[in-house]
Amino acid sequence: MTAVAVGLSTVTVTATDPGGLSATEEFEVTVVANRFDIDLYFTSDITANQRSRIEQARNRWQALLTDTELNDVRGISSVTCMGITANSVGTVDDHLVLVGATSVDGSGGRLARAGYCFVRSSDATPIVSPVIFDVADIDNLLDRGSLKDLALHEFAHSLGFGNEYWESLSLLDTGTDPHFTGAKAIEAFDSAGGTAYSGQKVPVSSPDYSHWRGSVFGREVMVPNMILGVSDPFSAVTLQAMADVGYVVDVSLADDYQLPNTGPPRVAADAPGQVIDLSNDVVRGPVMVIDTDGRIVRVVPPPPGSVLPSYRRQEVRIDRRGSDGPVTWKRSPSRQGPPRR
Repeated sequence: MTAVAVGLSTVTVTATDPGGLSATEEFEVTVVANRFDIDLYFTSDITANQRSRIEQARNRWQALLTDTELNDVRGISSVTCMGITANSVGTVDDHLVLVGATSVDGSGGRLARAGYCFVRSSDATPIVSPVIFDVADIDNLLDRGSLKDLALHEFAHSLGFGNEYWESLSLLDTGTDPHFTGAKAIEAFDSAGGTAYSGQKVPVSSPDYSHWRGSVFGREVMVPNMILGVSDPFSAVTLQAMADVGYVVDVSLADDYQLPNTGPPRVAADAPGQVIDLSNDVVRGPVMVIDTDGRIVRVVPPPPGSVLPSYRRQEVRIDRRGSDGPVTWKRSPSRQGPPRR
């Protein structure tokens, strides 16, 4: 079905068999104005309270990018990213995040990992991404009030905030002074007090090149560390970096933020809570390129030297139903939660 106007409509479907018997079903459909949609698929490892905080982070991203409209991708029977499989996906509009919790490296180590597994063949924008929390840390994050903040950070990576996507758009310089080169982010950096900054703008972390440089930014949502129990501001620099890669952003929803007068970021003695390193939380490939009908047209391998994350792996066999049919992914059963769409 294709929407023709905003509003409520009743759809009647009648099926008739060769013998003339028929059955009719009616249902209501509400058509809303264009908005940026992030669908979440949770595994059964994520509790209701955890889901609530993660959904709050998703809701903020939807508001920040509300005027972005990406091409729908149809005919996806199932997808698998980092050991999570979502079945009966259907159409993705605009982005699907698979959220799970598994054992990563024990308590207090790497809190989560994120990236993207599928991109559109039309413009290379991410379609399906995984966000995996360490099962040893997620309850502590919830108790300390930091799960929403970490999810906000990881969703940024799932939408393309990081070196692999930036490099594909020629927006990253990884030289002796690594920096993001987007014009809108540079303008926001200057507006936040960076006009006198003598280095290359906008400075990013090294060697991961997927976060802002903490020694320059201090506390900000996309620096490579966080303090448990302390919420970091979501700056216009981060939001405008998303605009530089092609998203339509609402800059008015950014938090108030100014670059600190001193270089080093705050440490444990300056604020309550444990400081956690987030510098190795981005998963890089492999990435499947799919067309608007959900067919895989190319596979991009991970960059040379990448270390694949440790997670539960299963063998997958791909079948095609006819030359123009959608791709089906057949795999052994695994413990999965129902799609939340």
